[in-house]
Amino acid sequence: MWIDAPHKPYSEEDGDLRSLPLHHHNNLKQVQITGFFGQKDQVELALHILCSSTVLKNMVINPEIAIVPHDAYRPPKRGAHNFVDGRDAAMEFVCKADHRNVVEVV
Repeated sequence: MWIDAPHKPYSEEDGDLRSLPLHHHNNLKQVQITGFFGQKDQVELALHILCSSTVLKNMVINPEIAIVPHDAYRPPKRGAHNFVDGRDAAMEFVCKADHRNVVEVV
């Protein structure tokens, strides 16, 4: 989910989260999200996947960037505000909606 742009983590002051009409995904069992900095679009997509995947067993959300284009970007150092913001947003908004206990935040 890494976006090469200035980031601002989502907060409720930014307005309501948008949601797409649910289209149930009956085969998606495992999801790994990396580069999660807590931006509003990222939170919305994670929630959509969580709510629409009927057989989801595990969703791992990791603020650390795992895949980047060769030499195109140097990820922030571990412990930078991006990681903290992403973890906090995942815990506050995604984990709160996880009624099946499938979300793990790294």
